Amino acid sequence: MKEFLKLSFSYSFVNLFQKIFDYFSLIYLSSLFTSNDYGLISITNILILSLTSIVSLSLEGAVTRYYYKYCSLGKIAEFMGSVLSYLLVILLFMSLLLIGPLSFVFEYVFDGIQFNPYVILAILISSIDPVNKVYFAYLQIKKDIKNYAIFYNLYCIGRILVLLLIAVIFKSVEYYFYTYLIFVFIFSLVSIYRLDKVLKWNFNTTWFYEAISYSIYYLPVILISRVNSLIDRTYVLNKIDIENVGIYSLGSSIGQVVYLLATVLNMAYVPFFIESYEKDKSNFIPQTQAYSELTVFILNIFSLSVSILLPILGLFLSQDYHSSLKVVPYFLYNGVAISLYFYFTNFLSLEKKLMKYKVLGVLVGAFINIFLSYFLIDYLGIVGAAIGTIISTYLSVLVLRNVCIKKGGFLLSYKFILASLVIMIAGLGIEYLYHFVEIHIYITLSILTFAIVLYSFDEYFFYKRGYVRNNLINLFKNVKTNFNK
Repeated sequence: MKEFLKLSFSYSFVNLFQKIFDYFSLIYLSSLFTSNDYGLISITNILILSLTSIVSLSLEGAVTRYYYKYCSLGKIAEFMGSVLSYLLVILLFMSLLLIGPLSFVFEYVFDGIQFNPYVILAILISSIDPVNKVYFAYLQIKKDIKNYAIFYNLYCIGRILVLLLIAVIFKSVEYYFYTYLIFVFIFSLVSIYRLDKVLKWNFNTTWFYEAISYSIYYLPVILISRVNSLIDRTYVLNKIDIENVGIYSLGSSIGQVVYLLATVLNMAYVPFFIESYEKDKSNFIPQTQAYSELTVFILNIFSLSVSILLPILGLFLSQDYHSSLKVVPYFLYNGVAISLYFYFTNFLSLEKKLMKYKVLGVLVGAFINIFLSYFLIDYLGIVGAAIGTIISTYLSVLVLRNVCIKKGGFLLSYKFILASLVIMIAGLGIEYLYHFVEIHIYITLSILTFAIVLYSFDEYFFYKRGYVRNNLINLFKNVKTNFNK
């Protein structure tokens, strides 16, 4: 438990440190570029994320999944060498395929973006960056927090600072992505150099087949998730304009602070989760109820807090981007839903035979998002896109929960899903009232909402009077007890 808390704190610090840089760089970029240019940067970045999963076939997921298995067999150096050797060949082949024969797909889907240079640059960046992803996945699953902190922050913060410098000097979106490409290429050489010390290069087809047979199931999940992020921006681009893509993207980036926290908690948990599974598959019944309850509670309170404080954030944004605050609350509470998504998909990622059910849950969310965003944007603009996203996430969570129950997985009470929805509605209502009431009334209503939320967790969700108010430490003790089992 001590190691888990240590990793949680360490990952929180590492990711929070770079997220602070990322957050302020977003605000600063909005002052350097027009809404049109900012929208172009945003949609190209999402395209890079989506393509990275496609060209790499998500092989970094296999590194995370099978690390402890091959460590126990004494073959981790050979396994890593085989994965990286095949990955480099795949990246070269996929980049040539996307720039050449399949270029017409991008020209059709992204009609508002120039294929040359922006889509080509996105493909090239996506064909190099997976090497860095493999290195970071290796450090994370190995629990090498020191090197993870050094190289992950060097990668993230270094890239942000270099790109900001280019943006300040040239104020050119084209130069921005050329610099991005150069930085990723240089860092990939560093990653290969570091990995070369711990792996043995080979083309073992057996190890590669095991890795690819897992990542092939993993790929649709990652890809659908990336495409899901691209759907709303593509609709906003085609139905409204690229200026609103920039406004929408800034709001979603600010709101994803809760998603970051959920990711950090999950990153610390996954290595323990997989290691425990590999040690005792036959009797593997993870006691994660207390962990999930604690996570949901923390993220709900955090989301509500940020939502109420949103009017203050408006003081730091230029007038052109004030409308981005309309979508922030939806992405805050979407982060809570994603924490529930992590909870169920961790179980469904353990075996290849379960991965198809994980794909099913994610597909449901993607199709609902496509349908809702398409129609809601016509009536509500960028807010409609945000609403479509959060509804699709929660429906996906419900599907995944039912699948897990049927497959002998985890059971999390519907009440915790309901809690997130109720708190979201309360937070949206309070934030909406800010525009119509005096500040002292707004503060009073905010305090009252917090009191009701804490009381509800005590009485309704935890079934114990004073459980949160007087004895929050019991939650941590509960987690400790379950992790020690």
